[in-house]
Amino acid sequence: MSGSPLRHIAQCLTPGAVAAGDKEELYWISIAEATERFAAGTLTPVELLEACMARLDATEDRLNSFVKDMRLTAMQQAEASTARWKAGAPLGPLDGVPICVKDIYDTEGVVTAGGCWGLRDRVPEEDCHSVALLRAGGAVFVGKAFTVEFASGGLLNPHYRSNPDGSAVVTPNPWNVKHQPGGSSSGTASAVAAGQVLAGTGSCTGGSIRGPSAYCNLSGIKPTYGLVSKRGVMALSKTLDHAGPMCRTAKDCAMFLDAMKGFDPKAASYDSLPAPDPEEVITESLDGSVPAGAYVMHSSSTWALPQRSRNRIAISLNHASAALMSFNA
Repeated sequence: MSGSPLRHIAQCLTPGAVAAGDKEELYWISIAEATERFAAGTLTPVELLEACMARLDATEDRLNSFVKDMRLTAMQQAEASTARWKAGAPLGPLDGVPICVKDIYDTEGVVTAGGCWGLRDRVPEEDCHSVALLRAGGAVFVGKAFTVEFASGGLLNPHYRSNPDGSAVVTPNPWNVKHQPGGSSSGTASAVAAGQVLAGTGSCTGGSIRGPSAYCNLSGIKPTYGLVSKRGVMALSKTLDHAGPMCRTAKDCAMFLDAMKGFDPKAASYDSLPAPDPEEVITESLDGSVPAGAYVMHSSSTWALPQRSRNRIAISLNHASAALMSFNA
């Protein structure tokens, strides 16, 4: 793939950084393709994880995407997933897919510090709701991805992760390691863009999914408020935080979001409206008018639409009365 960061990063890393066994570049396939190949029996979750692990080992010394390696349990998960696919009984479209989790998402039995030195020994007793859904869907957890303290923006976190000389350990952009990947979901962005995993979770308060996704040529979604439960995800702003996916394609994002959303009876706020089927959404044409019923944040945002799409249309905000409730007001 001549236009992928795999080529760019290979030029920045030491010779032989791309493992010899990665001739197919399996770590660069999409979730959709991985699922198809699992179903066809031409690829197993174990083989895919091994490719991602080889890629991680070859690049992590320069990327510093992760703060916690979970490969031992990941291999166990991949082996179980391989058995399910062979039996024709996968748990869902993400079954066997290697992913990472931003280090503000609680993971049962695995340190979740949120980039805070004072919480470096904090081990949650249960998964946050979205991680529990991903786990129930068979996702393979490769590790916890780097973030600045409590996802509070920026790129560096020297008091949590530093070099021997005291300087901050930097997570660069895989497309060019002299550039930054955006924050605060920089670890997830770096890992996904470089092929260390196929996808990962991010969080968005002021742009921490959208920014890194744009910087690293990924597809990221800031979901509708309440669509994905934030229970068990460390908060930066209770009413502005969103938990969502970061992937390489829009279709992968739709598949990932579908797997991590779901009603949470313990959540303080949630969106009870049914989410659209990802296959239907991803195949819709963007030509023509914005569909009736679409939510509009700023009228000036129409500058970003193609000229042919700038039609004035009537919209209905049928659920505006629920706004205060959704923000726990």
